[in-house]
Amino acid sequence: MTQDLQAASLDDEGQQAFREGRLGEAVEAFAAAERLYLEAGERSRAAQMANNLCVALLQAGKPRLALEAVQGTAEVFAAAGEPRLHAQALGNLAAALEATGSVGDAEPRYREALALFEQVGDEDSRHHTLRALSRLQLNRGRPLEAALTMQDALGAGRPRSLKARFSRWLSRKASRLLGGG
Repeated sequence: MTQDLQAASLDDEGQQAFREGRLGEAVEAFAAAERLYLEAGERSRAAQMANNLCVALLQAGKPRLALEAVQGTAEVFAAAGEPRLHAQALGNLAAALEATGSVGDAEPRYREALALFEQVGDEDSRHHTLRALSRLQLNRGRPLEAALTMQDALGAGRPRSLKARFSRWLSRKASRLLGGG
């Protein structure tokens, strides 16, 4: 029980450090919390810490370490029957793969995450993942597909922000220029 409390405290410390931009401290706290959860036999909680660690490492510009941290966590969540966490892990894996240059492997992971986010009704995460997928498609030289993905991310309703409205306008112009309507 004390290991759980200590790990939870480290998680809180890591979250706070991450919010404040102290990425090195966040990385240390998440890694320590992951170890404690593993020692306590709590694989799902350890996988959550590994995902937090992945995000902090990506923000710190350490994509290879981020990829190592997140490997295997999607399977832990799938086995535990936690589809939202499974989707988050797939999205984090995709981001780490993309950051390490394995863009061909990243795209299918983004798509798997999207399907799970849709299944559980997590629209916010779905939209973030669609934007990431759109960026990847654009970087891979597929502007029409990227524009259509971004349009999907913006949803059917009127976009709220100026940036979102501009993105929608731009995607419509690109579609017209490329003969899509």
